[in-house]
Amino acid sequence: MQLKVTSLRRTSIRVILLGILALVFSACHLDMYDQPNYKPLQASDFFADGASARRLVDGTVSRNGLKIDERTTGRVGGDPAGEYVSIEQTGVELGEALVARGQARYKIYCASCHGEKGNGKGIAAGPIGKGPLGLVVPSLFYVDEIKGKPVRGESFDLASAPDGYWFKVISQGVANPNYDPNKPPTPDNPRYTMGPYNHRIQDVNDRWAIIAYIREMQKNPPEK
Repeated sequence: MQLKVTSLRRTSIRVILLGILALVFSACHLDMYDQPNYKPLQASDFFADGASARRLVDGTVSRNGLKIDERTTGRVGGDPAGEYVSIEQTGVELGEALVARGQARYKIYCASCHGEKGNGKGIAAGPIGKGPLGLVVPSLFYVDEIKGKPVRGESFDLASAPDGYWFKVISQGVANPNYDPNKPPTPDNPRYTMGPYNHRIQDVNDRWAIIAYIREMQKNPPEK
């Protein structure tokens, strides 16, 4: 009796193993790998419109692309060479809510260098100022302190810089004119004197909110 039970168990194990092997080998079939597919923009007779690709669902938001206009570039018509615009020209809704949003974003992204009071004395300002470039972090809220501070490549100083220029700086940063592209970026050879924040502050409205907050604080700066 014991021999019959053992034999039955062995037979059952063999059947299970064979079944597993059959599943493994059947899964190696290449039909899925070699299935028909279309190249981008290739025609197809499967759909009535003759196109292989389907239109995006209405309301789909692009991950990497943006509508090119004043709001997303800070320039008239979205032209890279166009005049800088003011916040009012962007269509961003101005008001207390925007300023409050800008204050919150400023504290997160800007205060570490420019200071919560906008005096250029954030916790990171010391190490930056003592670095190889001898940088001085701009005092954003105190217009008198940035008057006459030239803006490289522009016809205005930092105090009179239009909103669109501030948007450009937040988005693209400020390049280091002495950067050597033949050497790797290091603290002694930084690519930027201020890094770009377009990937950190991905919502362009938040960048305008920060500018709105700075402009509001420039009207009535806090005591130092």
